[in-house]
Parts: sequence; C-alpha cells; structure tokens
Amino acid sequence: MFSVTLKMLLLLLYLSNAVVDASKSLPSKKIIFGSITKGCFFNVSLLPIFIIVLLVLGSPWIFAVLRFLCKRIALTVRVKRLCKKTNARLVKCGPLWWLGLRTLSKCDFYLELDREIYSVKLFGLLYRQSVLCFTWDDCFFVRSFMGFLGWGGRVLYTFNGKKKPVPRYDFRYRFEDKWELKNPHNILLVNPVCMEIRYVGRNGDERIVGTGEFIGDIEIQTLSRLAEKISADRRMPE
Repeated sequence: MFSVTLKMLLLLLYLSNAVVDASKSLPSKKIIFGSITKGCFFNVSLLPIFIIVLLVLGSPWIFAVLRFLCKRIALTVRVKRLCKKTNARLVKCGPLWWLGLRTLSKCDFYLELDREIYSVKLFGLLYRQSVLCFTWDDCFFVRSFMGFLGWGGRVLYTFNGKKKPVPRYDFRYRFEDKWELKNPHNILLVNPVCMEIRYVGRNGDERIVGTGEFIGDIEIQTLSRLAEKISADRRMPE
C-alpha cells in the first residue's frame, strides 16, 4: 500500500510540474529523479512539498513501526520481570532475540523452569486493527480494514493480504541436553498483538482462536496469558 501511494505521489508531482513549466516562458530549475522514475523531472521548489506530503502519507506506516519497536522493548522488560518473579531462567537465542521476525524459522528465546521448558517464537503484526488468519493448509494471511465516511454512513472495506506458508519453526534451536527431561512447550507468542486471531478451515469456515489454543503442535499465546500460565505452572505441586 505504501509503494502504491508513493507512485501516485510521484505522478501528482510530475503533472503539477508540467503545469508550472507550461506557464513559464523560460525553463525553470530541474533536477533528475531518475532513481525512482525514468526521465521524471520536477522543480526544486516542489521538493519541500514532496517531503511533507510523503511524511504525511507515510505516517501510518512510520507510527506502526514505532509501535512495533516500543512493544518489543516493553516485552524485554516484562519477560525479565517475569523471570525474576517466577525464578525462571531466560535463555536468549541471539543478541537481537527481542526483534524476532515471523519469517525467521529459529526459536527466539527459552524460559526454563524446574520442570518446564518454554520454547518461544515471536510473531508480530504492525497494525493493531488487523486480523491474523491461519489456514487449514499451514498458511497464514493478514486481514486489514479500511473505512470511509460517505453520505450513507461509514463504509468498511476488508482486504486479505497475500497468503504465505507458515515457516517450519525450529523450537529446538540451541536446545540444551539437560532440558530433555523437562516438559516442553512450543509457544508462538503474538507480539505486538492484533485485533483477533482466526482459523480458516478447508471449506472457508472461520473460528476465533483463543490464547492457549493449539494450531498443530504450536500453542498460540500473548505475553500476559503466557505470564499467567508460567506463574500457574510454577505453583503446581510436584
């Protein structure tokens, strides 16, 4: 969506530049923007407008990225606080474990308790107002919404993103030998969270996936519910 907006903006600048050039007898200062559009010229005076409009149109994406980073930084604080509270051990699978992307197959971190071992893979979405949909054929897509106000009221459009296969996550990446005797938990931690998680069946029927439910052998969790689960497991008698 951002790339389409950029192309429309470039077309608008090209047309406005043509009008300005046609109204002048002498050619104005021009610079070449050949790295983006072939042979596209625009006036130097339009550059500030171009930058301002680009920032305005790109602000939703910029704010979404900032939200993603803030949520992940908050996740590191909450995970360390949880470990201190439950005497769990945090084992990081890399220096940037908190930036784990859903397209990477390796586990991001482990939480080790006396009898339990939680293998956690981070799965984040940029936009809060979106729906994460898992499908029966081991794929997923993101459903987005766009609303407009018209004479007849508010109109809401739904867009299903490109369907992608769910990576085969390696929940035993850097798995320690001493953990073999512990109870394993393969956790897909959705962070930042989205509006809803759904499962789409073979016939197109959909159902809401709650936290703690399994899709295959993977348990879907949010950070708050995972903290409750670990605290409960910690209190269970041996």
